[in-house]
Amino acid sequence: MSAGPFAHWSPLQTLLVWVLGTCVAAVVWYALFYRATHDEWVLATNEQHVAYRERDDARKARDRARLHAQELDADAAALAATRVASAAPGEDLLLVVAPLASELGLEIDRWRPLADEPAGALLLAPVEVDARCSWSALLELLRRLSELPQVLVVQRLAIRAGDGDALELHLVLGALRLRPEATP
Repeated sequence: MSAGPFAHWSPLQTLLVWVLGTCVAAVVWYALFYRATHDEWVLATNEQHVAYRERDDARKARDRARLHAQELDADAAALAATRVASAAPGEDLLLVVAPLASELGLEIDRWRPLADEPAGALLLAPVEVDARCSWSALLELLRRLSELPQVLVVQRLAIRAGDGDALELHLVLGALRLRPEATP
């Protein structure tokens, strides 16, 4: 077959061949390149919308957490103010424990205040106590100390058998209070 018959086409036939060739080229380009690129673009757009939604959800969660933290801080400040208002700052352990000990039959041999110890936002005011009592009196003392509204800490409790039914006690009893600089 020679190129002769193609060279003598009418302009309409030439136009028709060019249009058909262009259509075939466009269909091949669409099938091979455009669809794959378009699908990737749609996938990337969807992933972008998901990322935006996750970012917005994370911002909302962060805002909720900040609001919750502010509420907790306000509650903590209110509780601290209530605790400070309800605590009797002049109330000493000697005024609380000594009458209780004498009521239960404890004989206090030594009562020695120790230096205050910071414990976070609290202040521990310890007192070293040497006493003599019965086992039941010790248990009743510890039970009544746990029922006091003031927060007390019993540390370094050492018990030795004494004369007869008596026990010799050595303990450090401390009162926990809010530090003056920790109060709002």
